[in-house]
Amino acid sequence: MIPGTYNLTLYKGDTRRITVTLKSGPDLQNLTPIDLTGASAAAEIRSTVASGSVMATFTCNLTGTPTDGKVNLVLPSSQAELLTGDSAVWDLEVTRAGGDIETYLKGTVTILDDVTS
Repeated sequence: MIPGTYNLTLYKGDTRRITVTLKSGPDLQNLTPIDLTGASAAAEIRSTVASGSVMATFTCNLTGTPTDGKVNLVLPSSQAELLTGDSAVWDLEVTRAGGDIETYLKGTVTILDDVTS
C-alpha cells in the first residue's frame, strides 16, 4: 500500500490536534473507513526519513466505533517544543490486531518558530 500524503505546518511549542478518517477501497469513488478493531496507531516526526532519532511523537487514539476508521492525533506542546530546524517528515502507522503494520499517511512538516515562550 502506498500511503496518502498529508503535509503539516506546525508552530513550535503549540499543541496540534488532528482527526483523520482512514479509508481504503478499489478506487477513489469507492472508499470505506477501515476497520480498526483491535488496532493501534503511532505517528512520529523525524528530521529526515533516514534519521534514526525521533524529533517528536504524537499521542494517537482511536475514536468513535472501531469501524469508523477515525484516529485522533495530538502533538502536545511539550513535544512541539522539541521541534528544530525549518522542516521535517512524519508518518502515521497502524498496527492491526494480527500484527500487520501499514502506513496510511506520510508528509513533510514545516516548522515555524514561536515568538512567545
